[in-house]
Amino acid sequence: MMLAVLSRLLSVPSLLISVLSVFPSLAAYDPVTAGKVLEFPRDRGSHPGHRIEWWYVTGHLATKDGARTGLGFQVTFFRVRNRDAESNPSRFSPSQLLFAHAAIADPSAGRLLHAQRSARMLQGLVEAGEGETRLRLDNWSLEREGTRYRARVADADFA
Repeated sequence: MMLAVLSRLLSVPSLLISVLSVFPSLAAYDPVTAGKVLEFPRDRGSHPGHRIEWWYVTGHLATKDGARTGLGFQVTFFRVRNRDAESNPSRFSPSQLLFAHAAIADPSAGRLLHAQRSARMLQGLVEAGEGETRLRLDNWSLEREGTRYRARVADADFA
């Protein structure tokens, strides 16, 4: 008897209704639609209506004359929409957040240097541009310039 009651309580529809009643903001983000055709350059930029998105670049570093150094790098920017803060009218409200992580790997020395940043979006300081890749988090940035991407990551750990 108890097992039958539990299975009814935990049925998929009632579980979904329970989750949505506890987390109503889950249903309030722009949907991700299967089969949607991507439009470039617009879809290289931010989509602030979605809950989360990220831009990720990796590669090998070379000197100015093109010689490979053996060093690898990774730079990632994440944008997160915080629905809980959207009702706050302050321009300092954390309704859009930006996180960034960067790493440099030196396999020959067995070292991995890394740093990270996070902040709420604030025009001129912390931005994720719409329409094209333009990310800025204080003195870190990732931008598309022509057919290339330029990452700038200033951190004492990389000096």
